[in-house]
Amino acid sequence: MRCRPWTDEEIAIAAEMHAARGQGVTRVRLLNAIATRLHRSMWSVESRLAQLGPTFRRTGVSPHRRRTDPEQHHVARMPRDIPDDVLADCEHRRWLEHDTLTGTICGDPLPGYSARERGR
Repeated sequence: MRCRPWTDEEIAIAAEMHAARGQGVTRVRLLNAIATRLHRSMWSVESRLAQLGPTFRRTGVSPHRRRTDPEQHHVARMPRDIPDDVLADCEHRRWLEHDTLTGTICGDPLPGYSARERGR
């Protein structure tokens, strides 16, 4: 379900009400007052405030867009200097099967691979 987008008028009213918040007004009462005035849910107002701050306006690129924009998104990659013996051991373990049904269902370590059997 998609929410209706915030209009410029609603953003201005919400920012003005947030700026005019008086002493002793709790956050819950303020969010409830803004939500009631704008005919929106309190969750909608709270999430908008949490994402965008007291101005209720988007500035620059949104955090959601940064994740999907390839020019803005840089992922730290794992080094590919994995020793061949480690890769061979991983491939060997992949094809081993458990001796018991509980080992298969519960994901118990294979015989000889548990920490207790290795002496750790």
